[in-house]
Amino acid sequence: MEIAEFLNKNISGFYYMRTGSPSQTTLCNNAYTTIVTSKKPCLLSIVNVYGVNWYYRTGGHRVVSTEIQSDKLYMQLEDPLGGYPGNDNKTIPAKYTKPSAIVHDYCNDIIW
Repeated sequence: MEIAEFLNKNISGFYYMRTGSPSQTTLCNNAYTTIVTSKKPCLLSIVNVYGVNWYYRTGGHRVVSTEIQSDKLYMQLEDPLGGYPGNDNKTIPAKYTKPSAIVHDYCNDIIW
């Protein structure tokens, strides 16, 4: 079962959708609509096989976005890998802020 389908089956009052390979504008607009307007988190699939501009390398991993600035330039992410070692054995923070442009570079999909 897909994540959006699972959420819709188990959560009432909000309908989640999935958008694959979103443009930066779509990513930011969808995140803003979900987080600010609907007051719900959205989920992002991150693929970054080299770990560039990120805390770790990943062939695919979900993070939760809980905040986005009104100008949509930065997104706050919550990461289930928080507390574990990442690149160079530095501890991955559980919550961090990234520029939306960098998030877009590694975002495979958004569930919003």
